[in-house]
Amino acid sequence: MTHARKDPGRPRVTQEITDLVLLMARENIFWGHDRIQGAPANLGHVIAPNTVQNMVKGHGIDPAPAREKHTWLGLRIDLRR
Repeated sequence: MTHARKDPGRPRVTQEITDLVLLMARENIFWGHDRIQGAPANLGHVIAPNTVQNMVKGHGIDPAPAREKHTWLGLRIDLRR
């Protein structure tokens, strides 16, 4: 008895999901990989943030800019100026 050979690993992400992720990345330039990953997850399409990162990077889209982290002390110093 022989069985059809299955490809190892996770199944590929569908083209629809890839197109959706790339659209979100282009239209929401300040969204990071986690936030982009969360939007399809809310619709029931579970993909990893690293998968989103690989898709975005593979299509030449730059990552979201790093945001400054403010501390309370830094905020108080800025307000005194």
